[in-house]
Amino acid sequence: MANTLRIKRRASGASGAPSTLANAELAFNEVDNVLYYGKGTGGAGGSATTIEAIGGNGAFVGLTGTQTITGNKTFSGTVALGSSATATTPTTGDNTTKVATTAFVQASLSGAGLGTVTSVGLSLPSFITVSNSPVTTSGTLTGTLASQTANHVFAAPNGSSGTPSFRTLVAADIPSLSYLPTSGGTVSGSLTVTGDLTINGTTTNINSTNLVVEDKNIILGDVASPTDVTADGGGITLKGTTDKTFNWVDSTDAWTSSENINLASGKAFYVNGTMVLSGTALDNVTVDGGTF
Repeated sequence: MANTLRIKRRASGASGAPSTLANAELAFNEVDNVLYYGKGTGGAGGSATTIEAIGGNGAFVGLTGTQTITGNKTFSGTVALGSSATATTPTTGDNTTKVATTAFVQASLSGAGLGTVTSVGLSLPSFITVSNSPVTTSGTLTGTLASQTANHVFAAPNGSSGTPSFRTLVAADIPSLSYLPTSGGTVSGSLTVTGDLTINGTTTNINSTNLVVEDKNIILGDVASPTDVTADGGGITLKGTTDKTFNWVDSTDAWTSSENINLASGKAFYVNGTMVLSGTALDNVTVDGGTF
């Protein structure tokens, strides 16, 4: 499909030029068949300084059809009139007479000699903390315990002591252990969580060289009642000298990039499955200048 370029236009209503045009913008008024051009820059809002009529039967003399020509026009060359033109005999002060040929003019105007016409009148028509639990390195604990193992941490269920059976919380060498408290703390080695991990907080900082996510879909803005308003401004920010952002903007109902988009060689932009722009072609596009 070929591209379609349309200029600004008016199909009905008033004749005449649009109130404003941009510099080098075209507009055609179908009411009076005049083509207008925005000339110069410096008008209100950066519009053209003047709007010039540059074509159309309403602004210039047409090759065919009947037109009324008014105003003074100067011709520097010879005006040749076709032999099919009709005329009546001109008289002194007569400005309505049709002229047929040069010879006719010469013959009809008293005292006129052969020459050229010098002046003719024309007119332009958008995670489990172990806290206070008994720690043993000898394997001796207070209370009943069927089996005690040295260098382990034990705790009674529900914080009780005495006869309730104890359970091992950590089965490892005590000197090499450290515990993560319920408030604060740092894990200095690798940590593997085999179950789900839920983090309830305001800010989660990930200071790592590589972030690897197995899931192929990342969900952002997952609030109780998501709307376009809660989504407004959501996206990705890359820190640099200035922020490089790719965000959803509700007011324009569109994804918005703060930076240029550079496609790799051989790639193109598609709309609804149809290629519209590549590095070498603009296709299947209608550029509409609108109306005035």
